[in-house]
Amino acid sequence: MRYGFDIGGTKIEMAAYDAQLNQVLCQRVSTPTGNYREFLACIAQLVSQADRSLHTQGTIGIGLPGITDPRSRRQLAVNVPCLTGHCLADDLTQELSRPVEIENDCRCFALSEASTPQTERLEVVFGAIIGTGAGGGLVMNKRLHKGRNGLAGEWEHTPISAQLAQRYDLPLFV
Repeated sequence: MRYGFDIGGTKIEMAAYDAQLNQVLCQRVSTPTGNYREFLACIAQLVSQADRSLHTQGTIGIGLPGITDPRSRRQLAVNVPCLTGHCLADDLTQELSRPVEIENDCRCFALSEASTPQTERLEVVFGAIIGTGAGGGLVMNKRLHKGRNGLAGEWEHTPISAQLAQRYDLPLFV
């Protein structure tokens, strides 16, 4: 059984899929954005309910806004501020006693779009989403491409040089 989570600033939607990728369960709750422990408990409760209902332990994949630092594994998530600075995948892996895979939601979208009959012959697919935020993902040869710094395809959270910021007197947010 596979459990997929779509996490945003207002809702968490969890769906369970069988081996043939048929959806067998779907749950939706409000996202606890202000308290990290509450957020972890919310995910743990959804997983526990699904495990009991389906009489199994599903594998877990999560798509959420923001970025994960590839070195420290810490999150930066503006839409879910309680995640910022925490190693969410590590903490959930420990809490749930099973591996948890986390990826940026826009990258998940791009990978999904690169897996359709319309794109099956394409070597490169770029997906972009503009909604509450904006972001993108780059898929090369059917694999998500993250780049050396984990930001390939991400056009919303791209840093600029200090010279450019100074030249145009851009504000600095720390």
